[in-house]
Amino acid sequence: MGHGRQISENVPSVPGVPWVCPRVSRVSKQRSVFADRSSFLILFLRMPLDPKKRGDQKGFDQEFLRIIDEFGWHVMSVAPRKDEEGDLFSYSTGLYYHFQHAEIIVFNQRTDLRHNMVNNIGNRVKAGEKFEPGKGYSDIIGDFDVQFRPLHSSRYWGLVNFSCWFYDNDETSFPLLQCFYPDMAGKFPWDPGCEQWAIDNQPQLDQPKTITTDDK
Repeated sequence: MGHGRQISENVPSVPGVPWVCPRVSRVSKQRSVFADRSSFLILFLRMPLDPKKRGDQKGFDQEFLRIIDEFGWHVMSVAPRKDEEGDLFSYSTGLYYHFQHAEIIVFNQRTDLRHNMVNNIGNRVKAGEKFEPGKGYSDIIGDFDVQFRPLHSSRYWGLVNFSCWFYDNDETSFPLLQCFYPDMAGKFPWDPGCEQWAIDNQPQLDQPKTITTDDK
């Protein structure tokens, strides 16, 4: 099935520089036709895909589910199409399914570095660590601490489309944390005096998305 962007396939903890495909146009979201649902029905309908039951899937979708099943999570890296502008980013799918921890997204570092950052976080989550907004965490990128902030669910589609698909096409059913890295002085984009490159490279997406004509 189509999920809105072509992506790279990255297996957690497997060394090597991941291959990055260009993003493609956004797909329409599948919405439930039920207007009034009991709590039980809402819970029943919002079931993520079972990565062990992937026989009906084909191609990349099947491989995507296999990696989540075997390794715990999958990392995707996304890039703009050739001659188009846009962010580079990598994100996880499977951390919430296996470990009840928010998925992770990182923007605009080198692809191999983003990939390693997400996997470093994933390995620590697998070992039992929980990452929370507003705290500093070391040993993820060089000698600098990183911090996390949540993405608003209205921002998910167009960024983490495969995660949305995995979690029953319901962007409200799983949390997503953005991993922020500081500038060379240790300042984050929201800190006074932060270098402009660190601000420009890391969009702050914790507020609801403004609806435009193209989104309707």
